[in-house]
Amino acid sequence: MARTSTDAPLQLGRKRTDRALAPRGVGLALVGDHDPGGPPIAPVGAATLRRARAVAEALYSGEEPAPAARLDWLIADLARFLGSSQGGARRIFWLCAAVVTVVGPLLSLRVGFVDEPVAVRREILERMERSRLSAALLALKAILSMIWFEHPDSAREIGVDGLCKRDAVSRVEAGP
Repeated sequence: MARTSTDAPLQLGRKRTDRALAPRGVGLALVGDHDPGGPPIAPVGAATLRRARAVAEALYSGEEPAPAARLDWLIADLARFLGSSQGGARRIFWLCAAVVTVVGPLLSLRVGFVDEPVAVRREILERMERSRLSAALLALKAILSMIWFEHPDSAREIGVDGLCKRDAVSRVEAGP
């Protein structure tokens, strides 16, 4: 049987997979020589990173503002993550960030997001969550939270001890 161009093997890094696993428009994870701690493969726009930082600062600030060093770490890791992603994923992130930071304030009868105080940004995000455009915020929160909670300080803040549930239960049953 003759192979068509859509049946041809798809090369991803050093692994080969069938085209059936990668329908058009679907990005697959990178495989190969990319060092996740190295520079991004593709540049991510400064405006996108600025918007992401403003959203993250509003999400992760409580009584105290989110630590600047932690936000710097988050944005650097986000730039590597998005830089390593397929172009479609970067465009979707850009679009969601634009919707949240441009349209979101309009829902609160405001203009601007990045330069607003954290309390105002939180109000804007809360209103955005109740709107029909909440999916854009959900996408940003999912990506930012995935990276935010990878930080070692997060594990300490939420009480993760590194043990799986089974080990923790057996420790409790064994007693002190």
